Amino acid sequence: MMRDVPVTTVEALSDRYQALLFDAYGVLVHADGPLPGAVELLRWLRQAGKPFYVVTNSAARLPEVAAERYRRFGLDLQPTQIITAGSLLGPYLRAAGLLGCRCASSARRAPFATSSRPAPNRCRRPPISMRW
Repeated sequence: MMRDVPVTTVEALSDRYQALLFDAYGVLVHADGPLPGAVELLRWLRQAGKPFYVVTNSAARLPEVAAERYRRFGLDLQPTQIITAGSLLGPYLRAAGLLGCRCASSARRAPFATSSRPAPNRCRRPPISMRW
């Protein structure tokens, strides 16, 4: 049995929540630029003084690079308004006491690697090897 999806407005959401989070791809932008209404939406939120952030699971770009790309699309976004999977990693590693440790990635290839030489392990925990 399919239930009706409740309908709301940006104004109602803005009144209900202290800040709004938007996914980047498929909500605000696609490969060719902004989706219809995205520029106006962010402009309205900024004028209303409502905090908003863009979240993305992409770690391919730094928030500064992503913000510049979004600005080229006409979206007024600052790097501090972009939350990427990669931007959450540093604070997590610091809080977990793993900053400076070798880390394993489940990716088949690490696109962020800068050297073929392994980094020194500054952690007291032994490195782990994953194979699949």
